[in-house]
Amino acid sequence: MQFLMSTEFMIVLLSVTLGIMALGFLFYLERDFKSIEFRVACLIILIVEIFVTITIISAHFDFSFTVASFLIPLGLGSTVYGIYYTVKFIKKNRLKLQNIINSSQKVSINVANMATELAASASEVNASAEEIASTTQEVSIGTQGQVKQLSDINQAAEEISSYAESVKSSSAEIRKIMEIIIKIAEQTNLLALNASIEAGRAGEHGRGFAVVADEVRKLAEESKTTVGNSSNKIIEIINRIEATVGLISKIHVDIEGALAAGEETSSAMEEISSSAEEQTASMEEIVATANRLGEEAESLKTTLGEKETKQRKILSSK
Repeated sequence: MQFLMSTEFMIVLLSVTLGIMALGFLFYLERDFKSIEFRVACLIILIVEIFVTITIISAHFDFSFTVASFLIPLGLGSTVYGIYYTVKFIKKNRLKLQNIINSSQKVSINVANMATELAASASEVNASAEEIASTTQEVSIGTQGQVKQLSDINQAAEEISSYAESVKSSSAEIRKIMEIIIKIAEQTNLLALNASIEAGRAGEHGRGFAVVADEVRKLAEESKTTVGNSSNKIIEIINRIEATVGLISKIHVDIEGALAAGEETSSAMEEISSSAEEQTASMEEIVATANRLGEEAESLKTTLGEKETKQRKILSSK
């Protein structure tokens, strides 16, 4: 009776109570994988219970065998139960960790593959952009050359138009001279006719003069006819020159339009080339970023692989 009321007995009773509470905690926390701290605490309590129980029983060996046989199996059972569920909990967490590692490895592999594909695609786009820039630059240079040729043609057309205007002006002056010659021939013909009439009135003395007057009249008629034909030719030439001048003027207008379009095309090509160069720079940045992303993914993959190896070693040692 003295032992039942002693401090040692109260400690034993408290130890048993704590053991039962630990069992209850372990049973309640079995489904909660995040409460490993509580399980460790309960395990410590069980170990303390066993230690205290054995100590008390050793100190009071004369205590009832029934009490001792109850306390020792209870403490050992509680300890085994706590260890069992603690190990079970750790294994479950390790399985979850293994799944997380596997998923992370898959993600890192996918990220690495995506980064590689992105880098390859960006490289292709970069190559296309460089090709576009080179092509547009060549087109721009070719357009500038065409603009230069059109400018030279335009200048030549202006010179031809100026020469044609000069020929037209000279032809008009020649036509005026021809008209004057025709008038002179008409007057000469009229004078020769009058001289022939006067020579006929003079009789025998004016016969020689009549012959000369008749020859002069014939010459005047021929001169009038020749000059008239030449005048018609000159008029035809003037008309053709006017048509040529009109055609050259139209060509001049078309060339000016082509020059303006060529300059706009050259400017547009320069802008396209500049944009392509900017796109090339952007693609280079994307390629660099994708490469860095791939390196980070490979590093993550390596790290996860090392963790997986360590995890397997730990699991295999259990």
